[in-house]
Amino acid sequence: MKRNAIVNLAIVVLLVFTCYSFWNKQEDSAFAAPNAAAPEVKLPDLDGRWVDIRKDADGKAVFLVFWTSWCEYCKKEASVLGELYGEFKDRIAFYAVNMTHQDDLKEVRSFVQAHRLPFPVLLDEKGEVTERYRVEYLPTFYLIGRDGIVEDLLIGEIPRERLLGKLQELAP
Repeated sequence: MKRNAIVNLAIVVLLVFTCYSFWNKQEDSAFAAPNAAAPEVKLPDLDGRWVDIRKDADGKAVFLVFWTSWCEYCKKEASVLGELYGEFKDRIAFYAVNMTHQDDLKEVRSFVQAHRLPFPVLLDEKGEVTERYRVEYLPTFYLIGRDGIVEDLLIGEIPRERLLGKLQELAP
């Protein structure tokens, strides 16, 4: 009898934990998936000016890339992103969110200068925005529509042609 009570209690605890984990994960992962509202991004840029991408994008779609200066794929993608910015800057607001909580600010500045990044570089010094966007791999790209809804999510080294196609879909 005592054994059945212990087994039943263990089952109830397991069910409660599973349900809690499921609902928590559903709520948390909503931002990482296409068709969900993009989380707010308010971060300082390299000059210390605070940027709110919803307001500063001026009604444009948003291309958001999370990166670090030590990421090999990020180094490879930097020139491609600069070229694409030149092609789409009138239709899409580009922002590079540096995961400064996992990087060195001196290295970040050196990277930006060496690669001549022409778009705003934002500093996520506490990792809060990185956490809201559930960034686990680098680089991570979010394509956000003018309505603030995540249109697509890309991870890792992406060929230029694929990025070009995604940007054309985002802002024809």
